Amino acid sequence: MQTMDQIIQHWINQEATAPWLDQLMAVVTNFSAWKPFLLVAFLAGMIFGFFRLRAMLLCFVITLGFTDGILVNSIKHAVGRLRPFQAQEGVRVIHLKKASPQFLLMASPPKVKISEPPRAGEVLEGRSFPSSHSSNI
Repeated sequence: MQTMDQIIQHWINQEATAPWLDQLMAVVTNFSAWKPFLLVAFLAGMIFGFFRLRAMLLCFVITLGFTDGILVNSIKHAVGRLRPFQAQEGVRVIHLKKASPQFLLMASPPKVKISEPPRAGEVLEGRSFPSSHSSNI
């Protein structure tokens, strides 16, 4: 028997799909692609910004470090819930193709892969609850 979150995840992953949504989500959720832009914006704000902007950026870094690094990570290790593509087979996984720097492929079609069942003895990395993406946004 599936739980409500599994039913919703399956509906979003299998039924509510569109190529433009795959592209959008692959770009929006790829931190590596945004890192150069965020770094330039952060440095420009720290160098050219006034006191309020610098204070806001410093508060942002402290808050992000606390929520993602301490709070969310602690809960993830306590709960230990696997990501859907690790726990189930047939889950669509969308990624930008590999490139260096990553932002060069933001306009190219993403790579779609279907998850397979975990192999016996395989150590699975990463946990899904709570979502770091959600807490960071």
